[in-house]
Amino acid sequence: MRLGFDLSPLAGFGSPGVQRATRGLFAALRARQAHEWLPLEPPPGVGSLRWRQWLLPQRARQLGLEGLHCSVSALPLAAAVPLLQTVQELPWRRFEPEGSDLAHRAWVRLGARRAAAVLVPSPATLADWRAELPRAARAPELVPWGGAESLPRLEPEAARDEVRRRLGIGSPYLLFPGSTRPKKRLPELVRFLAAAPAARGLALVVSGPPSPSLGAAAREAERSGLHLISADSRLDRPIGDELLAALIAGAAAVLSAARSEGFGFPILEALALGTPALVQAGSGPELSFQAALAVDLADPAALSEALGRALSLGSAERRELVASVAGFTWERAAAAVEALWERLP
Repeated sequence: MRLGFDLSPLAGFGSPGVQRATRGLFAALRARQAHEWLPLEPPPGVGSLRWRQWLLPQRARQLGLEGLHCSVSALPLAAAVPLLQTVQELPWRRFEPEGSDLAHRAWVRLGARRAAAVLVPSPATLADWRAELPRAARAPELVPWGGAESLPRLEPEAARDEVRRRLGIGSPYLLFPGSTRPKKRLPELVRFLAAAPAARGLALVVSGPPSPSLGAAAREAERSGLHLISADSRLDRPIGDELLAALIAGAAAVLSAARSEGFGFPILEALALGTPALVQAGSGPELSFQAALAVDLADPAALSEALGRALSLGSAERRELVASVAGFTWERAAAAVEALWERLP
């Protein structure tokens, strides 16, 4: 089959997580060479509306495509070929305002009628989609994303010692990885940790870049006495894949306070490196990654109990965390997407 893959999220039309999913899946599909996958990218300066509704259908006709793989929920309505829609998450189902605009809601509903198939990356998104569209004739296909296979393998003790030395801290630390945009609720997490007895004496390291949320979290930490460290500001070089892996492997636990996560790449990374992951209960990752510790982070007793469990984890239990996500590979995701396209009429 001759298929086009919309890479517009890589041109700034998607969040970091969507960009990562787009990049990883497309690379794996092309590497398998089961079909001819053509990259479709918007020209510089072209907005998302013009790209999807005018230029993308034109490109499909010019290239003689047999189908278009859309990496987000927005679809080219004028395309004359089968469309596969990707619904990363439905944040309004989990009371998260970011990404809950009317356009996103409309695309999800329109895709159920217009797309030849709908793809979701997690059981949580599948459950939310079914709750949103209970009368839909056809349910989405569940294809979890990958990435566990691409992380460097590190010795936790060596990584811990190296990262602590470079960060200038002597105590165990918790890690808040990735983006610090409002959806991730970093200032709220600082308040939760300040109220949890088990967090006393632990530093909170943030790997994401400076942002208003990080500034608000730093002010909150100063008021509450929590030791917050911005790794991006303190380390002497950009946080690339190897350094991020060292930060994760050396952490006592990775924390995610978001109310809605379409997939949860930071949770996958933590578990793949044998690091306990604490996630906000009801956010979604606990359905994808059952080895994660789901907890009401706003409950000091529950958070303290979860931190105690994370801090007491032994080597055998860490190996079990790694094994629990071994199947989350881009190779498996690409094979599932190919099979989905091949089943379409």
